[in-house]
Amino acid sequence: MDTLKVKEKVQAELDKANSEDEISDSSVFGAKGKNLLQEYQAEIKALKDGEDLKKQEILKLQTECEQLVKTSGQDQKVLEKQASEIEKLKRNVAKLQKENSQLQIDNRNLQ
Repeated sequence: MDTLKVKEKVQAELDKANSEDEISDSSVFGAKGKNLLQEYQAEIKALKDGEDLKKQEILKLQTECEQLVKTSGQDQKVLEKQASEIEKLKRNVAKLQKENSQLQIDNRNLQ
């Protein structure tokens, strides 16, 4: 009979525990635990906000980097074209100097 009473008592305690609507944070963690939980939640939110800002900065920097690479490629093409133009002009100058020298020689021979 004692085991039957013990079982009934245990069942009554279980029923009582199950009938409670909700276990509050303060009953689980105590009053300080609730504040600690709120602090952790605030810290997590702040960290997530910081992470979001950093992601935005990274996207902005990636866009700027892509634009710089594109501009750099365009600048490289312009520089190559200008270098080619300079070489062409140098060849023309050398050719004209040679012609000028020949004309001076011819002019001296005529005198």
